[in-house]
Amino acid sequence: MKLKFNKRILRVPVLSLRMATISTCLLITATLLAAPTLVTASINRPPEDEIIYFIMPDRFLDGDPTNNFGGDERQGFTREDVLRHGYLPTHKGYYHGGDLRGVMMALPYLQDLGVTAIWLAPIFKNQTVQPDRSSLYGHSAAYHGYWILDFLNVDPHLGTNDEFRELVRQAHTRDMKVYLDIVTNHTADVIRLRPWPQRSYEGRGGYVSKSLMPYRDSQGEPFDDAAFAYDGRTQRPFPRMTDEGFPYQAVVLSQDTAAKHPDWLNDPQYYHNRGNSRFADESSLYGDFFGLDDLFTERPEVVRGMIAIYRHWIEAYHVDGFRIDTTRHVNVEFWQAFAPAMQQAAKDSGIEHFIAFGEVADRRPEVLSYFTTQARLQSVLDFGFQKVARAFASASGSSDRLRAFFALDDYHTDADSDAYCLPTFLGNHDMGRFGRFLLQDNPDASDEELVARSILAHALMFFARGTPVIYYGDEQGFTGDGGDKDAREDMFASQVAVYNDNRLIGTHRSTAELNFDPSHPLYRAFQRLAKVYRKHAGLRRGAQFHRFSSEGPGLYAFSRIDAKDKVEYVVAFNNSGGGRPTEALVPTFCPGGAFDLIFSQPAGSRDSIVADDEGRLPLRLAPFGVAVYRAVDALKAPGALPKLVIAVPAAGETLLASQRYESGYPMPARIEIRAELDRPLFGRVLFQVSVDDSDYRLLGIDRSPPYRLFLDPSQFPEGSRISIQATFEDSFGESCRASVEGLRVRAALP
Repeated sequence: MKLKFNKRILRVPVLSLRMATISTCLLITATLLAAPTLVTASINRPPEDEIIYFIMPDRFLDGDPTNNFGGDERQGFTREDVLRHGYLPTHKGYYHGGDLRGVMMALPYLQDLGVTAIWLAPIFKNQTVQPDRSSLYGHSAAYHGYWILDFLNVDPHLGTNDEFRELVRQAHTRDMKVYLDIVTNHTADVIRLRPWPQRSYEGRGGYVSKSLMPYRDSQGEPFDDAAFAYDGRTQRPFPRMTDEGFPYQAVVLSQDTAAKHPDWLNDPQYYHNRGNSRFADESSLYGDFFGLDDLFTERPEVVRGMIAIYRHWIEAYHVDGFRIDTTRHVNVEFWQAFAPAMQQAAKDSGIEHFIAFGEVADRRPEVLSYFTTQARLQSVLDFGFQKVARAFASASGSSDRLRAFFALDDYHTDADSDAYCLPTFLGNHDMGRFGRFLLQDNPDASDEELVARSILAHALMFFARGTPVIYYGDEQGFTGDGGDKDAREDMFASQVAVYNDNRLIGTHRSTAELNFDPSHPLYRAFQRLAKVYRKHAGLRRGAQFHRFSSEGPGLYAFSRIDAKDKVEYVVAFNNSGGGRPTEALVPTFCPGGAFDLIFSQPAGSRDSIVADDEGRLPLRLAPFGVAVYRAVDALKAPGALPKLVIAVPAAGETLLASQRYESGYPMPARIEIRAELDRPLFGRVLFQVSVDDSDYRLLGIDRSPPYRLFLDPSQFPEGSRISIQATFEDSFGESCRASVEGLRVRAALP
């Protein structure tokens, strides 16, 4: 009875009251919801089952107006005041007042939407303001959370540690997970870099390469830090250094000498001190990220320190996962130590299915997958999906591009991960909102068309492999004027003029009003998508099989089949307009089988259809339409096993181990290993390797054709003899096998 009462009093102020009275109501409600600080055990649900909702707390909901000034006693709005406390709700570059209590107040709204996991932008205590020449007063504030000073405490603008603990408890009570956005690459900008006297520099204040000025040990001898990078295993001791061993003199302003927490972060020797990154080559790893102090992540002290910091948030608060900022700007050895340590900390804390996914701002699967294979991270944000989803749903591009994109999923296949747990998204706080892309790609489109295209894109995100991520406000039709600050509007009534003149999709409202409307057409559409997604495991975990695409706009279709229930789902999308439906015969594994409609947008698709004797399903979709059909009967056993051929270099041939460098990373040249069947069947292929006649060990499992993975020969000793084995297993327990032996590994010449 109490839970129902709390849900009722929460919903009324969040959804219906004007902003003039909402803050008081929310504050009262937060008091009513106060509870013991016990954190409940995390939810036992794998990452691919989640529906993630990304929140920037400062821009979401102001649940406690008393913390808006971050605890500053002088609460004025002069230039001096604002640069001290950072709060200026009329400007997009400063704090606006949203907080953790606001997130707690909105949990019923999120739960009703269908959200199962909340991803919070960094909540740690930040340096309040930093220089920003493009912003008012030449500064902007750390409302976004990425300028961290204190890694162990919540920023006072957002609330307290106890309030975060309570947020996690309340979320878990509602069967919702909480993911923290974390930073390991850098801290707030406290260190000033000055040239050493009598040293020759290229330019002024720019990045200094290791070739120009290598690091030097305490004896003045140059050394390559990469040779000593700590990866969590036994390494050569890192050389002792003095301040003179760095290319720049690192100076901390007197008032900032103890600004960071934990205290070890205040030692300048734990930073690279090479100048600002050029975001290319070596500087991508060693340079300061827009002036932010770049941590010396090759050093064991830094690795262990960061592990201790984030282990604390797992152990003390029972968070369910991390989104890792600026992942590509940290050396691979750091991740090889950090990622397993976080998994172990979660396991020790009784947290099931902990997930850590990195931000690697690259759209190429061969680059993204480096971090899920070599770097040992479980997952990365799928920037490649964002590109092709926009091209398909917003720009009505060729559906063949989707086919080609998903065919590259095998780059992610290794022994403990694959593409199915990649978080997929359509827009974010850096690049901009999907609504903005819709307006750019379709400047003359009606609101009705924009809503339809948005639903089309989000349906693709929900039903294709991966874990869908909704960016806060997209369900209310937010668009923004661009990326960065222009894509970080307030969900509560905004006072920012450049937000309030935006054209929103699916509504006549503006951001000057409270935007938690459950009747918004996009909210209702996402709610329906989430309901179907949660009900049908095959649409969350099922193997994805390409079925139909074309060179131009039109119909795109795939099947998803879960090995447990063996029921085929056919998911189809139409990205063409013109007012006329699109038709196609789509292959399935079900000759003569009946399929029932379980989702359509817009309404009008046939409730039941039957495949012909060849298994082809006659689909007919309205412009910008989506339809999901579920087979009435489970798949039948295939009878005779297929013939299996493994396509690798022939026995006795050489596997060449070579590398190319991508933004400072030594990307391996991987070799395609393919298993081919003589006819299409539902099943999976296990790839295994034996080195010098050792027992076979798993390389990876591919759940859908083309059955393949990409092997990195550099993981094997030069001169070793390699055997590759592929085993096809159908879902009824039958299997067949093929192998090739006698391959040799040779390193490429420099």
